[in-house]
Amino acid sequence: MSLDLSKNRAEEFRGKSYKHFIFPFYFNNIDLLSAEKTRVVYGGRGCGKTMLMEYFSYRSQFNNNSLNTNQEIPSIGIYWRADRSFSSLMMGRGKEEYEWAGAFQHHLSLSFAKEILASLKTIAHSSHSGLNMNDLNDINFSKLKAYDESIPGDLEGLSEHLEDQTIIFDSWLSNIYKKEEPIFFSGWNFISHFIELIRSSLKPLSETCFYILVDEYENLNRYQAEIINQYIKFSKNPLIFHISMKRNGFITQKATDSDNISRNHDYKDFDIEKLQYDNFEVFAAEILLNENIKQKEPLTVDGLAYDKIKEGVLTNKSRMNERLDQEYITSLKKIQNSIFAKESRKEQADNYIQKYGDRLKKKVSLRLKHLGYARLTDQMWDSNKSQAMIVLHALLSRNTINVEAIHQEFLKYKKGESSNFTGWIHTNFVGCYLSLFSSSTKTCPIYSGFENFTKIAAGNMRHFLGLANEALRTNESVNDRSFPVPIQVQCISALNMSDSYLNEIKSLGDYGHLMHSFTLKLGLLFNLAHKRASQSEPEQTHFSFPGGIDALTLPQQKLFRELVKYTVLIESNESKTKNKQVNMYEYRLNPIYSPSFMISYRKIRKLSLQIEDVSIMLDETKSQEFLNLKTRFERKWDAESTFELDLFHGS
Repeated sequence: MSLDLSKNRAEEFRGKSYKHFIFPFYFNNIDLLSAEKTRVVYGGRGCGKTMLMEYFSYRSQFNNNSLNTNQEIPSIGIYWRADRSFSSLMMGRGKEEYEWAGAFQHHLSLSFAKEILASLKTIAHSSHSGLNMNDLNDINFSKLKAYDESIPGDLEGLSEHLEDQTIIFDSWLSNIYKKEEPIFFSGWNFISHFIELIRSSLKPLSETCFYILVDEYENLNRYQAEIINQYIKFSKNPLIFHISMKRNGFITQKATDSDNISRNHDYKDFDIEKLQYDNFEVFAAEILLNENIKQKEPLTVDGLAYDKIKEGVLTNKSRMNERLDQEYITSLKKIQNSIFAKESRKEQADNYIQKYGDRLKKKVSLRLKHLGYARLTDQMWDSNKSQAMIVLHALLSRNTINVEAIHQEFLKYKKGESSNFTGWIHTNFVGCYLSLFSSSTKTCPIYSGFENFTKIAAGNMRHFLGLANEALRTNESVNDRSFPVPIQVQCISALNMSDSYLNEIKSLGDYGHLMHSFTLKLGLLFNLAHKRASQSEPEQTHFSFPGGIDALTLPQQKLFRELVKYTVLIESNESKTKNKQVNMYEYRLNPIYSPSFMISYRKIRKLSLQIEDVSIMLDETKSQEFLNLKTRFERKWDAESTFELDLFHGS
């Protein structure tokens, strides 16, 4: 059987996200409907920002499955998504920014007012016993005539009027020099008065706080962001604005009063990818099994975890602790391993030696001959000690090599005695293994297995579901739908999805092609580092450079921040430095691209670059300079990459 995991974005469940919402483990740390000031939720594409924001909206709060008999309603969430194409209509075209600011605030007034009325109707038609349609019909909205004499005083009349005004505004926006400009409502003041009128008219809402949940804040233009920032500064009960955005999503920290909003003083932020990282493997397994349950012909699965998921443990906030029980987690892992096969490090080594052992033995023999120890080849080669054979050539390629010492350590290792080979294998196996595969094939078993899929996804559910769906789809077409999914099928699927996400960079934002070019260059350097014969610093997948972003030119800074914004690069505080100069941040190439470049998905060692190196990679006009940079590292590492920039799969 296969699972249809193709729907993995909240946008595909617009307005019905609550039906698909599974409580993430960080949920109790997010206080969007009780906060006393703004919350900023951020993370990469596909990490669940939109699903979270929509869950806190009234459509989820007061759906017919949410029984609520309380008379009072402490909070109502109003979801609003910033539409980039629509926002871009409100700029330029011969009008000053202040004129467009009035139009934008009118647009917000109409959008929020319509949603607030819709929320009241939803509550009245829900199982909530404190409010009904008769209560709503008794509200007198005549006080709003101060903004526009044509505003009706009754509920249905006002609802129709707001819809009509929206159509009039949209028509004017498309014909700003052909149609008369409508009367603009004043944004914050209009909505504040609107809310106060409702609170004073409805006893169950007399203490209600309305939370405006602004999604995809980064889609706003600068002056629009300044308006929302001003609303953030104004935020307090009964009207508080929350926003969600990608990293580096703040277009500006400036508000319309020229002051800046500031973290902690004006808002508190949450990085939801970091919040869910520690439990991501469990969460991903739950999502996958939950999707299986919804299929017409689900996979045959048994186990404690599956039984609990069928009981609804994922959608019951009060049962979240059950999901951290060790017996439950063990059951989850057992089920996932039955779907996605995985090889142990020993099995990987055994299989490689079985297929390519003669080739690797020849490399070891030539190296020993070069060092003057050809006589030791037979003594230092043992196919039964496959993991040691994988790392042996790298050990013999190091400048500080002592062949006799390695020989003695290997003899002890063969006898099962305490040996440095145990540590050498632990430290060097993955890097050495990858270097061998990048020379012979474009797929590698290191990218297979459920646990490895979650690490390649690095906390991003969209990426994980993409990997899982591709593996299951491919398995159905080539493996007669039997399970577990074979290693080779998983490897091919991981490469296909990695290539797809790599190619997708071109379509991200305004600098997609420049970001794609940078990613290819950086990936090539990391691939080159992985091919270093000595593997003295294996698994280099992140980098830093002196001075950080501020040392770049302004255009380069903007491009670099876009790379972080779209999570092509993952920014973190620098963990280690080899000198007194401390760099604030280090940057990891998103692991989802690791199969494309045949590099490790783990964050193990850092590559220290110079500001000039980063500058060259950011500048697409400096092709020759990059080739010179590549040559410099080839000589430094005594390595040669098999990748060429124009030979990526579909890139």
